[in-house]
Amino acid sequence: MKKLTVTIYLLLSVSILFPASARDIELAERAYQVGRRSMEANDFARAKRFLEYAVKKNPEHRFAFARLVVVLEKLNDFQTLVQYYEPYAKRNLNNETILFNMGVFALKAKKFTLSIEYLIKVKEKNPDNVKALYNLSLAYLEVKNYQESIKYSTICVAKNHNTKDALKNLVSAHLELKLYDAALLYANELVKKTNWTDAFAIESLARTHAAKKEYSKAIELIKKAIALQNVALFRIQLAQYEKELKAQQQAQQPVQSPQNQQPAQRN
Repeated sequence: MKKLTVTIYLLLSVSILFPASARDIELAERAYQVGRRSMEANDFARAKRFLEYAVKKNPEHRFAFARLVVVLEKLNDFQTLVQYYEPYAKRNLNNETILFNMGVFALKAKKFTLSIEYLIKVKEKNPDNVKALYNLSLAYLEVKNYQESIKYSTICVAKNHNTKDALKNLVSAHLELKLYDAALLYANELVKKTNWTDAFAIESLARTHAAKKEYSKAIELIKKAIALQNVALFRIQLAQYEKELKAQQQAQQPVQSPQNQQPAQRN
């Protein structure tokens, strides 16, 4: 339904950039038909080539542009998608849906500052667009603006939107700010909300205990996460926590003073 809505907006809103010649219009239509058939055959790489050609030959070809957006999403080629979509978004600054899509595409392309720019525009138009607020929390986390990330994640939790992921963001942001008690509060809430069945929720709690240098507890928790989902990241964390615990235990062992040592016996 979301992609259908995006496609409708694309078809209704694409503006004429440059007039195409009759020959270009014909070539664009041929390329579009090949791209369309390639999409139907799930050959998205081939579809991309022909749909890009169609759009370049005839920027007014709304169907080619709409299908190109879908194909680039399928290919996870968000860098290219942003290049095509941003000029379109700039021509539709009053359209909340298009602005939101641009913000999400930029986020997935790791263009975090650009993502924030467009998601803020969405928030200004509709402060209750909780999807935009959630994506803002992600973008701010990526640019290390932890206070802003916390602000928007907290709103998402309050509005019960993507609560699990918002809580994970709150844990990460508070850990980065070295606010360990607050991070622990959110991590405990997270594992309770997921009923101890989400390995990454448990990992968040383990990471919080490790930050507090509570390595025994961190090891216990990360082992539970591994039992649920045996991924390399968790095994690396387990090895690190075990190493830190060993160093911590060695540091706590009393050092025997020289005067307490027994003199060596002489023959």
